[in-house]
Amino acid sequence: MTTEMKPCPFCGGVLEPVAFDYWGHPQNDCFLQAMRLASSGVGWWNARASAPPVGEGVSEKARSLINRAHNAIGSGKYDRATVKEWLAEADRLLSEKE
Repeated sequence: MTTEMKPCPFCGGVLEPVAFDYWGHPQNDCFLQAMRLASSGVGWWNARASAPPVGEGVSEKARSLINRAHNAIGSGKYDRATVKEWLAEADRLLSEKE
């Protein structure tokens, strides 16, 4: 049985099966590149709002929030709750475009 996955909302990358019961984000410049997702999280991954294709219809505010989260996570010094708020707001802005 093949599970259909939405592409990454930040880079458009497609998650691929990497191990029994796990999906992996492709290695690219996206801040989610090291992410691994258990099959039990597929519903969560697919339930989020769909993003427009990369580079299309992304407001400056959403892009700024995504970049802020990316930089915070990349630094290794960040507050998870704050980053989660930034990404939730970016997701809300992206879903308004649908």
